[in-house]
Amino acid sequence: MKRIYFTLLFVLLFTTVIAQTVSIITQNASWKYLDNGSNQGTAWRAATFNDASWTSGNAELGYGDGGEATIVKYGPNASNRYRTTYFRKAFTVSAPANYSTFTLGLLRDDGAVVYLNGVEVARSNMPTGTIDYRKLASSAVSGTNESTFYTFTLNPSSFVTGNNVLAVEIHQSAINSSDLSFNLKLDATSISATCATPSSLTASSITATTASLSWSSISGATSYNIQYRVIGNSTWTTTTATTTSKSLAGLTANSIYEFKIQAVCSVTGAYSAIVNFTTLAAANENLIAANSPWKYLDNGTNQGTAWRATAFNDTAWASGNAELGYGDGGETTVVSYGPSSTAKYITTYFRKSFNVTNAATYKTLTLDVVRDDGIVVYINGNEVFRNNMPTTTIAYNTLSPVAIGGTDESAWISTALNTNALVSGNNVMAVEIHQQAASSTDISFNARLNASSTAATPVVTRGAYLQKLTPNGITIRWRTDLPCNSTVQYGTSTTYGNTASDAAMVTEHIVTLTGLTPATNYFYSIGTSSQKLQGDTKNNFYTAPLVGSTAPVRIWAIGDFGNGSTQQVAVRNAYNAYTGTTPTNLWIWLGDNAYSTGTDLEFQNNVFTQYPDQFKSIPLFPSPGNHDYGSATYQSTNALTTNFPYFSIFSLPQNAEAGGVASNSPKYYSYNYGNIHFISLDSYGALNTNTSPMYQWLNNDLAANSQKWTVVYFHHPPYSLSAHNSNTDIELKNMRTNIIPLLESYHVDLVLSGHSHSNERSYLIKGHFGLSSTFTQAMKVSTATNNFTKTTPYDGTVYAVCGSSGQSPEGTQSGYPMPCMYFNNNVNNCSLVIDISGDNLSCKYLASTGTVVDQFSITKSGTSKMVSTSTKKEENQFNVYTNENTLNVNYVLSENVNVKIDLFNTLGQKIISFDQNPSYQQKGQYNFELPLSKKIAKGLYFIIVTVDGKQIVKKAYEQE
Repeated sequence: MKRIYFTLLFVLLFTTVIAQTVSIITQNASWKYLDNGSNQGTAWRAATFNDASWTSGNAELGYGDGGEATIVKYGPNASNRYRTTYFRKAFTVSAPANYSTFTLGLLRDDGAVVYLNGVEVARSNMPTGTIDYRKLASSAVSGTNESTFYTFTLNPSSFVTGNNVLAVEIHQSAINSSDLSFNLKLDATSISATCATPSSLTASSITATTASLSWSSISGATSYNIQYRVIGNSTWTTTTATTTSKSLAGLTANSIYEFKIQAVCSVTGAYSAIVNFTTLAAANENLIAANSPWKYLDNGTNQGTAWRATAFNDTAWASGNAELGYGDGGETTVVSYGPSSTAKYITTYFRKSFNVTNAATYKTLTLDVVRDDGIVVYINGNEVFRNNMPTTTIAYNTLSPVAIGGTDESAWISTALNTNALVSGNNVMAVEIHQQAASSTDISFNARLNASSTAATPVVTRGAYLQKLTPNGITIRWRTDLPCNSTVQYGTSTTYGNTASDAAMVTEHIVTLTGLTPATNYFYSIGTSSQKLQGDTKNNFYTAPLVGSTAPVRIWAIGDFGNGSTQQVAVRNAYNAYTGTTPTNLWIWLGDNAYSTGTDLEFQNNVFTQYPDQFKSIPLFPSPGNHDYGSATYQSTNALTTNFPYFSIFSLPQNAEAGGVASNSPKYYSYNYGNIHFISLDSYGALNTNTSPMYQWLNNDLAANSQKWTVVYFHHPPYSLSAHNSNTDIELKNMRTNIIPLLESYHVDLVLSGHSHSNERSYLIKGHFGLSSTFTQAMKVSTATNNFTKTTPYDGTVYAVCGSSGQSPEGTQSGYPMPCMYFNNNVNNCSLVIDISGDNLSCKYLASTGTVVDQFSITKSGTSKMVSTSTKKEENQFNVYTNENTLNVNYVLSENVNVKIDLFNTLGQKIISFDQNPSYQQKGQYNFELPLSKKIAKGLYFIIVTVDGKQIVKKAYEQE
């Protein structure tokens, strides 16, 4: 096996009438090689294969003959040598079409197969058929055959312009062959021709007045002629270049140019085909100015959808300069509200035409509007923006959900639009302004539209903030001022190492991370696919532990906070100082999160701006309050919808992503963290009677809950006589009479609320469903005041009110303090610090001064695994518990009833029915036992007790 020589030369084809032979790869050139006897399959032959780890050496390469420039290895055993050795070389061909033939000379001992850019082009002394790393050469090579270069003619079409790769495998004829040789050379014969025509014309780095042109190199060219002009002009501008690029200046902005290139060799070639490029618009262009004239229609009619289209004829509409509206006194143009001040037009229409020279040049498009109350904006018939409007289809009589007042009436709201909304030529913006009520006193409208040819860097205007935490995942949200794609980098250090992305161009970014490790600290950054916009050591979170974990958990709860006050900041700062380096695992909101009507702007200014570091690192699970529902009344048709900013701002685990039973509603949901089950309810915008969806879901969720601790939170407190009166206020009364009996029947440990701008905390109580005056000492499960112990069946609940995390504490109601309350405070602004570890729960009222003004603890003791609830007929008591290896159902009947008892697993499969004989039972006490070890596996099960056709769900499980 013999010699091979490889050298790479850049080829210049000079213009001549005589063909020339040019050496592309010279004999004895340097090659990459692999001599470890491995099976490289077929991937190594491709031009894109990464051979950076291979060894390099000059040809001749081989062993055993004594004339090698580079010795390759044959393996550890001279009697069982490597059958195949691999060689690769990259080289450049600037213009393959300028050559008539390529000639390859191959020296091989014994056999060889040659691949060009992954395709076989030559085979010598090798059998036919598929060749793999075990294949032997057809015969042994000796004598002069070892130093002979065998020639092969290659077609120029096999080569590509630019980088090419030759891959060669040398095969032995026997495993004990004494030698191996390899060398190769590649020559090309040029075409006798005149000067060739440039190709691959490209325009780049285009601005409003400049562009950079480039094209392919022509062999033999000494210069190039360039001609360019604006399309439509009759005269070309001509310039020259001695290289394959040219920078143009002094161009006209927002114009379409054409250009062509001619090579000059010893003769002058032909001009290339024409290529176009477009200069950008001026850096910033005002497409619609503020206070400009608009067409408007103010007759209260139903215009359907046709009025939004570009072709709609609005010549009959009135005209007037913005600001347009009525009722505020600052209008340039006053529009009509109708014949009656109490039955005003719900919708007023506005249209404006504007011209765009070349829409493709714009990189950003920004819309600013003034609106009172709600607005929907269309460009060329397509909706591009809506604010303070329902998410459903908009009709002419659709009301805005929230009344706009104060400085919000004159505030400019900015949003980034997709530049695809525009077309070159005439465009039309169509706007509808909607009232919040037919009796609304005013409307306002103004707009401006700006475009830029400069791609601005997006700015994070909200977040990052953390949602839907689980042991293995989390959802990260943020907002940018411009549409862009979404990328989260994450890992257990700030070097990250992992990436999750979404290619959609949006301003509201939602990225979910999966496959994370439980109870682990992760760092993350947010940004685009090309740049990081936010991310330092403050951007971190802890994944939840495995469900059932007894590890310590810290929870921060705040209520009635988002008003931008100094008290809000003081409560935040006091908590920061208190928790120090102890991580906060969960952040709970008790409602009335953004004052005064829960607008997006109020959430921005009074909430997101106030807690920048907390949002970056504490997973949030909020609950809505009445102020988050704007001006909608309690359980009204509007309130029962989700057409409010709160529901678009937050991603909530309504599909049981974090445990519990799926609620399929963002108004209420549940989740697990360690050995705690959390439930967030809606006490204002959801029905709560025993036939309502929320009640039915809550019952199912509580029945399925197997966690040691259960914490429930919602806005309106069932017990309060401070700023609000739970004896008379319907929202509070309904939660107490409808929801609290259900919670207590499932032994809920802690109920948190806000609404009353004060701090109140009960004893450990049970069964107090009436007015405050009906509370008796018998309703105290424990005589303790601060340190409570719950034993099986774990009866008793503590009710805590904290509605002072931003709002100033308010006065009291008649009968204050409530008899069921141990702690009452309408002086301090507070938040709640809740720590749960194993069998212990502690809760502190932390004042903005840094002092703890109240604290209590609950300890769960006892080894019994009983789970007990009472039926709606309280005289019929049913207990379900496990005792060693026996599952027991124990009950007392105070009347004669039909009883049926079935055992189900968590998949809903019936395991066994208890044998009641007879099924119709007299009043008295009954007990049934089932040996667990003999009939069912350990785990969670459900007992369905059917009493006269009514079902009661019980749980039986092995507690930790």
